[in-house]
Amino acid sequence: MHPAFYPSETKPLKSEPDDMAKSVGIIGGGVAGLQTAKALIRHGFKPTVFEKAPDVGGVWRSNYKGFGVQVPKQLYEFPDFPMAGVKRGAYPSGAQVEEYIKAFVADAKLDAVIQRNTAVQSVEKSAKGDWTFGLEGGKQQTFDLCVLASGLYTKPKPAPKFQGQDEFQAAGGRIVHTSELQDGPAHDKNDSVVVLGGGKSSNDVAWEAMKVCTRPPVIVQRAAHWGTPRYIAGLIPFQYVFLSRFGQFLVEAHVGSWPDRGNDFGPTVLTKPVFRLVEAIFATQLGYHGENRPKTDVVEDFYGGAQVTDPEFSAALRQGRIKMRTQVIKKLAKNEVHLEDGTVLPCNVLALATGFKLDMGMLSDKLRKQIGAEDDGVWLYRHMLAPSVDGFALVGGAATISNIATHHLQAEWIARAWSGKFKLPLAESMRVNVDRMRGWKREWMPQASGARANHVLLHQIHYHDSLYEDMGMSSSRKGGLAEYLMPYESKDLKVD
Repeated sequence: MHPAFYPSETKPLKSEPDDMAKSVGIIGGGVAGLQTAKALIRHGFKPTVFEKAPDVGGVWRSNYKGFGVQVPKQLYEFPDFPMAGVKRGAYPSGAQVEEYIKAFVADAKLDAVIQRNTAVQSVEKSAKGDWTFGLEGGKQQTFDLCVLASGLYTKPKPAPKFQGQDEFQAAGGRIVHTSELQDGPAHDKNDSVVVLGGGKSSNDVAWEAMKVCTRPPVIVQRAAHWGTPRYIAGLIPFQYVFLSRFGQFLVEAHVGSWPDRGNDFGPTVLTKPVFRLVEAIFATQLGYHGENRPKTDVVEDFYGGAQVTDPEFSAALRQGRIKMRTQVIKKLAKNEVHLEDGTVLPCNVLALATGFKLDMGMLSDKLRKQIGAEDDGVWLYRHMLAPSVDGFALVGGAATISNIATHHLQAEWIARAWSGKFKLPLAESMRVNVDRMRGWKREWMPQASGARANHVLLHQIHYHDSLYEDMGMSSSRKGGLAEYLMPYESKDLKVD
């Protein structure tokens, strides 16, 4: 788009690797895949990025109407490529992020390594150790190494089936997933919209319906979840609490230490009053009362349905312009949704904000199992490497609050590991590490999202510390009191 609008801070890329450089096939042209390509080029590899869509951007290229970043721009920008076109503290829209990603591609001169409109349908590893990608039209390409960077949220979860669904649809009722809502869920002011789901996308879809429909949209969620206000108690930006080392110390004291750090500091009852107070503030500020007040611990719940809540949405909820019910849908009928408690909701548009999952369908069942895919996510060393599968990496599979910056670190880590800049542990040591992480997460972290293995979230500083230290770098990026009291932002995570 306008590369000069976003000044680059990176060193020049090695644009012409020698003929002996290893080739890398990268699946996915979103922020993870693009940063991986950039890092690999800089370290002398020959990457090819496969993007099934007409253009790069992943989820930011196209999504439901009204989608956007749920953190301020300083937490969602490439560490080596500032988002200069958006004011600090602003929450970028999807369209702004899409333009920004295209500018990143132009600045890094990545167009030459991207194959657009090219879906990878199969991936096979040969006995020799190379990787063959089966593409649309029967074409194949072979690579020395394979990176899956399509993101955790690329494939809609299977739609639930409802009793009375045929009757509902025969009467003209629509059942649509958020991925189909490019123009919003309602096309007429008289539509009655019910949104199924309890995450950010359900809030966004309800917000768009509220702006069109006369009748307030109703969010129906199976279980109540905690949101996090952008400004806690209307005063403190959430990142000062959850993205500072002091804040992560409190989280560590509440649910336990990140296993990769080697600490033995376990949960303590001393933090319980602190987080009960946090819950009381959140409940009042976000309008969670009665059945809609979550019953789960605020930290644990964050790992099952993390979201930062727009204050305008909270106001609409308190004022009744958007309604919320924590109930189970019992059945559908003609122009109606029936809840288990007997409530009947008028409805002719049922929007399914039931989420997405990592798409590993191009891999065989055997390969998925070898890599570490289980019902609760993909269990990998440093959330990237499979101890039993050489030459494969998952980049973008660690869910953090500042995931675009996490992908930057992961991309640099994998490029340095594969180019021998630091020594990886033996496979057995990696397995021990993965087993320890699996055991720790399964002790307390909820499974609701199906991605427990991939969740880092409120432990992201400790995860980043591990990556820096593996690469032989200092994990202290700020210095002084700021190191402990100020939030870590994307610019702090730049790898020189």
